[in-house]
Amino acid sequence: MHLEHSICITAATALDLSMNAPYWVEDRSALCTPQLIHFDPTYGTLQFNTNCSGSNNTWIQTITFNDWWSIVTLENPDQIESLPDMGTEDNTELDEVSEEADRLVTMSSTWEEVLGLYPELVNADIQVHCNCPAYRYWGSWYQLEQDNTSIYPEGIAQPTTNDPQGNNNICKHLAAVFRAYF
Repeated sequence: MHLEHSICITAATALDLSMNAPYWVEDRSALCTPQLIHFDPTYGTLQFNTNCSGSNNTWIQTITFNDWWSIVTLENPDQIESLPDMGTEDNTELDEVSEEADRLVTMSSTWEEVLGLYPELVNADIQVHCNCPAYRYWGSWYQLEQDNTSIYPEGIAQPTTNDPQGNNNICKHLAAVFRAYF
């Protein structure tokens, strides 16, 4: 049976999803410590390692922003079509370029700097993935795949034992990442 979903996953709504999930997602996410291990400012991808107390396992979470290119301006000379004529009487164009230059993302930008420059990223559509077993076998991967918010769609079957009602939208590791970094 295919359930119709209208969930749009954003960083801002991800924690709401974890609160609607079974008790263990929200409760146990507090026991997890995520660490940002890679930020790709060119494609808007974040990769985290998450450890949870009581476990020796480290799980990898990946988040990609679908609207990255429409939100951020990368410092790239190829993207600059033309600069305003410096000799013009009207400085409006110069002011606009100066304003936009204050919001440039460079290859040396950190995630905290980018989120500070572009707080609207919290409401941008994202795609996610976690390599933990719960993500696959407790319904998160299936639910996210139905909503086109899974980075790696693979035709995952709906779990009939662990999550037959379709309540799990994110695992505790992703919930911990969103709590710590957004």
